[in-house]
Formats: sequence, structure tokens, C-alpha cells
Amino acid sequence: MPKTLTINNRKITIYYNEENFDENKKYPIVIYNSFNGNANGLWLECLKQKCSEFILIVLEVLKWNEEMTPWKSDPIFKNVEGYGGKADDYINVIINDIIPEVEKLFKPEYYALAGYSLAGLFTIYSMFKTNIFTRFFSGSGSFWYPEFLNFVENNKIIANVDKVYMSLGNKEKKTSNKVLKTIETDTLKMKDYLNNLNINVKFEFYNGNHFNDVDLRVATGIKWILE
Repeated sequence: MPKTLTINNRKITIYYNEENFDENKKYPIVIYNSFNGNANGLWLECLKQKCSEFILIVLEVLKWNEEMTPWKSDPIFKNVEGYGGKADDYINVIINDIIPEVEKLFKPEYYALAGYSLAGLFTIYSMFKTNIFTRFFSGSGSFWYPEFLNFVENNKIIANVDKVYMSLGNKEKKTSNKVLKTIETDTLKMKDYLNNLNINVKFEFYNGNHFNDVDLRVATGIKWILE
């Protein structure tokens, strides 16, 4: 059974192999930002894929469209909320509130950051804002986000990046939404940008759209960044 904590009214769920846990050993710690805080399926998929031993810290994102976005922007769908642009504040929550509590329980070998959709965008954005993470997973990252690629081109990564895994569904660009239609082109531009920095990047297409096989895709990416 996973451990659960509440930190500043935020649900934290921790998955690890309790039977083999050694409190004197250092472990890779993967922080995964989740829309609903539930990652039971993801953890089971990681076990199925025989990922290297690690600690999975699942953070419940309380305000998805605010905390996962780098700056304010209008909504891309009708009758939905816009984007609040509070990613910098959320990064500070991870660094100042979450990680100190995690380190009361575990000794980190290194920290990795993982996310899907807007959280995949947040994963890459964090590389420009903190050096606490060294490995990154971005699944179907929202690189269509207004001005994001311009931000990337005009700023420098401050993280000491060891590995980045990116993936995208091969049908995600097939949409009538004029913003989302660029997702494949924007994702490949992001991949090329990282490759040009001589960063160890793996990119894969998966069959299906944005919502197909999410646990499988995230677990596959986590397995690779742990290797």
C-alpha cells in the first residue's frame, strides 16, 4: 500500500518497494505531477515493466490550469477557464515544501521530474527554473502553449540535465482545434532544441491520441530515465 501525506492541503502519495527498502540507501526519486493524485495504475505498470528500484512521489495538482502553466494565457476551448501561469510558484512549493518532507523519509540519489500533458510542459519549463532535477519525462507535453517555444529559444537551461524522455501520440495532431493542430510540429522542435544542446534525449511516437495508454507511456518513460 502506498503512503499518503498531506502537505499544505495537498495530497502526496508515495509508492516504493517496502519489503526491500533500505533506509541507509540512496534511491532515485521521481516526482510525478498528477491531475487527480492517483497513480496506482502507473505504479503497477512500472512494476510490470520491471523498472529499476526508485521512489515515486505523486503530487496532487490542485489547480491544473494555473500550477502547470508558465504565464497567463487565454483558454483554447470555449467555455473553459484560462491558464493562470503559476508554474514558478508551484516550483517553489516543490522545492520548499515537498522535498524537505520527502527527505525526512528517503535519501535521494537524484531527483527526476515527470508529467503528462500540461504537466509535461511544466516538466520542460522547470529545466529553465531550477537545477534540483537532473532527469525528465514529458509525455504529450503541451508545447503548443502560446509563446513557449519562443521562451525556450531565448532562455537558458539551468538544470544539469542527464536524460530527457519525450513521447507523443501519432494521432494527436488530428484535431479541429487550430492551436492543438501544431502539437506534433512543436514537440519535434522541442526535441531538436534539446538534441542541439547535446542532451541525451529519447523521443517516441505511440499509436493513438492524447488519452491512449497513458500509464504505459509514462511508465516506459520513467523506466528509460532510470536506466
